[in-house]
Order: sequence, then structure tokens, then C-alpha cells
Amino acid sequence: MRRASAAVTTGLVLAGLAVTPASAASRPTGPQQPKRIVESLDRGLVAVPAEGGGTFLSWRLLGTEYGAGVAFNVYRGSRRLNSRPITASTTFTDRSRGSGAYTVRAVVRGRERGASAAAFTPGDIPLAAAPGYYVQHAWPGDLDGDGRYEIVVSRLATDLDKPNYLEAYTLAGRQLWRVDLGPASYTRGGGNAANDPPPAAISGYGDVAGYRNDDNVTVYDLDSDGRAEVVVKTANGTTFADGAVIRSDDPLDQFVSVVDGRTGVERERVPVAADLAADGPSGGQYGVGYLDGVHPSLITKQVVRAGAKRGDFRVLFAAWDFDGRDLTRRWTFVRGAVGTSFHQLRVVDVDQDGRDEIADGNYVVNSDGTFRYVVPGAVHGDRFHIGDLDPKRPGLEGYAIQQTEGGIFTAFPWYYYDASTGERLLTGSHPDVPQDATLWDVPRGTTADIDPTHPGYEFWAATAAPDLPGAGVWSTAGKRISTATPSVNFRIWWDGDTGSELLDNTYVEKWDWRKRTSSKIFEPSGVVSSWRNAVPFYGDILGDWREEYLAETSDHTALRVFTTNIATSTRLYTLAHDPAYRLGWTVRGYLQSTLTGFYLGFGGKAPRRPNIRTTAAADRAWQVIAEDNFVTDSGRWSAELQSGGTVTARDGVLDVDVPGGATVWLKQELAGPYEIEYTATPIAAGGPNDLVTDLNSFWNARDARSPDDIFATTRHGAFAEYDHLRTYYAGQGANLNTTTRFRRYVGEPGNRPLIYDYTSPLIEANVGVHVRIAVDGSRIRYYSDDRLVFDYTDPDPYRSGWFAFRTVASHFHIQDFTVWRPPTAA
Repeated sequence: MRRASAAVTTGLVLAGLAVTPASAASRPTGPQQPKRIVESLDRGLVAVPAEGGGTFLSWRLLGTEYGAGVAFNVYRGSRRLNSRPITASTTFTDRSRGSGAYTVRAVVRGRERGASAAAFTPGDIPLAAAPGYYVQHAWPGDLDGDGRYEIVVSRLATDLDKPNYLEAYTLAGRQLWRVDLGPASYTRGGGNAANDPPPAAISGYGDVAGYRNDDNVTVYDLDSDGRAEVVVKTANGTTFADGAVIRSDDPLDQFVSVVDGRTGVERERVPVAADLAADGPSGGQYGVGYLDGVHPSLITKQVVRAGAKRGDFRVLFAAWDFDGRDLTRRWTFVRGAVGTSFHQLRVVDVDQDGRDEIADGNYVVNSDGTFRYVVPGAVHGDRFHIGDLDPKRPGLEGYAIQQTEGGIFTAFPWYYYDASTGERLLTGSHPDVPQDATLWDVPRGTTADIDPTHPGYEFWAATAAPDLPGAGVWSTAGKRISTATPSVNFRIWWDGDTGSELLDNTYVEKWDWRKRTSSKIFEPSGVVSSWRNAVPFYGDILGDWREEYLAETSDHTALRVFTTNIATSTRLYTLAHDPAYRLGWTVRGYLQSTLTGFYLGFGGKAPRRPNIRTTAAADRAWQVIAEDNFVTDSGRWSAELQSGGTVTARDGVLDVDVPGGATVWLKQELAGPYEIEYTATPIAAGGPNDLVTDLNSFWNARDARSPDDIFATTRHGAFAEYDHLRTYYAGQGANLNTTTRFRRYVGEPGNRPLIYDYTSPLIEANVGVHVRIAVDGSRIRYYSDDRLVFDYTDPDPYRSGWFAFRTVASHFHIQDFTVWRPPTAA
């Protein structure tokens, strides 16, 4: 455990108080730690008008190549613009004349590599029509795997009586999809009545105490396949981009849905943890952390306010792993009725062991879901920050403010602390007067390096008066260096130095440490901020290591992207490859500044290369290779009917209603390894074909008469016609079909070799059965409702072919058909 200095200055309470012991987990360091799997980004080359004329260019240095001596050449068309490879920064100003697209090329060990994508000039992102809506939050993520960020936004209605929307856009302005959270995103009801948020509300709910700061959304590549997923809290009535709708018997049910970032289609859905259900629907925030040090995990924070509208917080953290198909809970941590939750969370490696912890203001949960510490004496506050704030101290530090409201008085206005142990290093003081909510309340505070004459970051809070003991700008050494304070919203890296600028409303300002005043250095017109004078997003999503921000146009019809055009001599890797910084984007909530895991400020040393790799994790991700949710006719199926009948796709169901034999083929040829899954329900509702016979499947099928194209031979649905197939077959019986069978057809009429024949499981009328067929080389497995029915190893396997549903004189509803490519390594 690190020790704080015992000396403090006037106006501060002594630090070094006793703390709850932190976990004594082992701490591998340096090369012993495994590398995190992160996004594979392109150069992010941007071209904008330069100050004084010409074009300013900026591009990424990747974290994986930092410190490896990579230089760059800049081209316009085929002409190189720089005389020598650029090594001092990743910017260039072109004042020459000519035409052609700008590109950059890396130079590695004297050899020039391929050209980057053409330069992008940021501008407006038109928003889909939604009168009366505004953008609350935005999350970046590489949704399609091209190395460029797309943006997911939450859009809320100003009058609170319309559904929340979640939408995705490219930075170039193309809309990808919309998810409509439905009536459950604005209609309340439940255990605490007015204290409950609507079950599907995202990004806050204005008139419910404690829930204005929710997000319940995050965007990240959770299965490390190169494409980001979107995770969102959903409820009854949520409609996805393909038209699929959640139908739940209980309107208060809440779910965690994983959405395909490319399409807006739901991939997976699980109920939220039920531990807090008695207190009604929960709010909260979502984020991402690397709990094993290598793979990303989803972190969900559920919050209810027990009892009255201003009641104590009850908090539940759950950690989840997503493998491309299944969302599996890793652990759950429940904190009882306490008044100490903040309206945010931070996911960061506070003890530097390579695995992330979860911080909720004044307390921290370990990567394994155990309690780590609580800061002594600290209670609820709205904002807190964790980063390397003092380059002279090892590890990370935190700064948090304390809120006095609702009759709860805090012991101090703010504190500066050791992020690993919770030890308070510096503590602000309240005025020496009787408790006064107006004087003692601190609604905001921030930290940034704004003064090069004092090592480390500075921090300050929004106090009621500048002469209060805790007011002013403080250094990490405990010195009040100014009674005047800058804006208290966000820190941003905008100009060419490594100190911080400040982002407030929609403008950037610079603190003059000599005059102790701020001045605006960039102020765009025609845009507005959102809740609490915050823009929907800011961060390093383009160009070099400095940050961009998004602001909504005044008429709420577009998002506008702003990036700096100021040259810099500082060469850093993209901040998106710093783990602490990148994970800060995954949480919105009560927006706070995003900080790096290394010291980035005046006089800082060059950081180490981040311990990351960008290759996809083949041992992690399942890939969808075919699917149909049957919302409408997709054209993916071909039916062979013996005696007529109907096969229709509508409203999430493939309805097979036939008086005779029917075979319904997937038109896509499949090659193993793969897994097929679907749900089938035999209908018995009095219809003429509601006979509940059997449910059959063919897979890896080929017709011996036309082995290269199963559709080149005509068949009419009679069972004997399929004797010409070379295929695997499984049939689950019902009624007169009293067994469940597995066969290996060999393409000979009258010869259908029987491998297995069991008396169970059989299908039942109006009861859905979940079928899963796993094909892996010579091994074939068939599951019914997760029960392994057949496990067959074929000495001469069929490795590819076509799949079909098969039934006779029956009526089935087929749902949620998916074919998965399994991980290549276990």
C-alpha cells in the first residue's frame, strides 16, 4: 500500500486516514501481463482548412506501433508533399496548389507501406426525421469492422411522452438503423410509483430523482470479432431495426439486449438481474471492462432508490461475457441501501495488475466482483475522476465532489485520493458555520492540467462562493493556486501543448494561469449543447491524439463534428488505444471528463507503448453465417409441397401449415463447422392440419442426381423422393410417431440407414422446442431444449450441403433461425 505525505496546507483536513483494506491480489507487471484485445483502427486521416490558408492534415499513430520508429509520407494524388519522412508529429499543413485526394503512407525501417484511406473532412451528420427530439448521448464504435468509428446516439423527446430512440450513423452522414424503445421508455409504473423510471428508458428521465443521469447503453466489440455490438436495456414493446418486437407478459420486465451494430437487429436477450426487482424497475449505467486482462466484459449497473423519491440508493453491478452468441453472467455484486452511489461509474485498472476494477464514486469493486474499499467519510456526489493526476506518485489518483441536498449534509466538499486504496490524500473543508445546504453543496467538480508552474493536474469545484475554504483551484500538492476558477464542465486536449483546455457548452476555452482568467479559443456557431451544457460526445475519434467533439445543430436536424486545425510538435499514439481512456467512452451517465491511464500534462514523459493487440480473438467469437427472424418473407427459403398448403413468414414466425409432406429448404449452402438453432412449436388449435405429427431436419444434404445444386432436381414433397439424398436426418416424434430418430441417408432409394432410435424426447402440442444441431468435422450432435439427444462420429462424414425443415400433415411455427460459425479454438 502506498503512503500519502503527512503534511498538508492551510484549509485542508489531514489526509492519511484509515481505510478499508484493499484486495491483496497478485500484480503481474510489464511483459508478464497478457495483451488486451482492442479495436483495429485505420489512420483516421482528416483534412480541414488550415489557419492562414491551405489544408491541415492529421492522422493516427497506432498504439501497437508507438515507439517503433514509424515515419510517414503525405500524398495528394500521386505526388508526395513532404521532402523527408515525418517523425516529429502526425500532422502536416499543405499550402501548395493542386488537386487529388490526400493519403498518408507509413514508412517502416525505410520502406514505404500502402496508402491510407483518403482523407475525411468532418461536417454534418444528418439525423433521421424526429420532430420534437434532441440528442442526449453519443457512443463511438467500429460497427462494421472497417477501422473507422461510427456513432450511436440516443434521442429523447422534449415532452417525455414519446419513445426513446437509439440510432446509428456513419461519420459521413449515412443512417444505419433505428431501435424504437417503445412505450415502456416513457411510461412509468411499479413498486415505488413516482420513484421508478420507465422500464426501457435510456439516457435519463427528467422528472424522476436520480434517473436523469442514466444511459443503459454501451457500444463496444465485446466478442473481439472486429465489429462493435450495441448493448441496451429493453422492455416490452421495444422494436428493433428489422421490425422484431419484444413481447413480455409483464410490462415491468427489463432485459439486456445485444444488438448487431451493423444492422440494428437483436442478437441476444437476457433478463436483468432480479435482486432489486421488489423496488420496481431500475435505472443505471452500462460500461465495459477487461476483467480477465485480455477480453472485454459488459458491466451493468442497476440502481433503484428505495422508499421515497429521495430514498437511499440500492446498487447492483453485474458482469457479463458475450461470445458472439450467448451473453453469460460472470458475477453479481449487490450493495444494500446506501446513500453513496454516484450518477456514473468508472471502469479502470486502479491497482495496475492488468485487470479492471469498477468504481462507483466513493467505493470500488474488484475485477472478480468482490468489494475493494470505500473512501472513509465520503457519501454521494455527482462527479468523480480517476487518472494519473500526479506524475510524482506511482499509480492512479482520483478526485470527487460531495453533494449536500435533501437534508443530507456531507463531511467535506471534495477529496483527492489514492485510486487503488481509497486513502484520502487531500480533503477540502466546509466553512466553520452551522450546516447550510446552500453553502455546503458542491454540484460539480473537475480536474485538468491547466497550470505548467505546478506539477500534476489541478482540480476545482463549483462552490457557492469563492471565499469558502474549499473553493478555488488546487494543486495535487495541496496548494490553493487561484481563488478564481475556470469553467467546471470538461477537460479537452485541443491546441498543440499537452496541457488541457476546457470544453463548456459548445466552445473551447484556455485558462491563462498568469492572469487567472479564461478566454475562448474556439466557438462554433449554429450548434447547441444538451443536458447540463454538455455536448453528446467528445474524444479522440479522428486524426492525431487530440480530441473531437459532436454538437447538435440548433434546429436538432444534424450532429456536427468539430476537430482542431492547430499544428503540434507532440507525437503520441491515438488515445483510443489507451485502455483507461477508451473505456471511459463506454459510459455516459452524468457526463465527466475522460482521462488517460498515463500522465498526459505539462512536462510529462513519453508514455510506454500500451499493452494491447488488435488481432481478432478467434478463441472468443461466434459468427452468424445465416439467419432469419421471419418478420417478413426474406426470400431465403424454397418450399416443396406434396399436397399444397402454405409456408409464410410474417411477424417473427415461419408458419408451415400443410396437409401432406413438406420440405422447406434454406437456399444457402452450408459448410462445417457450424451450429444451427431454431425454435419450433407444433400448433394444435383446431385447424385442419393441426395434427402434431413430427419435426424433422435435413442437413449437409446433397441430391445424388445433382450433387452440386440441390435445386437442380425437382422434388414435390413426397417422403420417398428424398431417398436420393446423401444427408443427415433427425426426426422428433409425436402422437403416432413414437420415437425420435437419427439417420444417415446414402442416396439410394429405399435405403435410409437408421443410426439411433429413442422413445424420447418427443414434441408436444403448443409447446416450443429449441433445436440445436452442431456439425464439426466428423462429429454430429443434436440437442433438444439443451438436452444432448444424438452424438455421432461419422467415419466418412458429409462436410457440406443444404439444410431443410421437414414435416407431414402438420402445422408448425418456426422462429429465430440462426446458423453460427463456432470459435476456431476453445
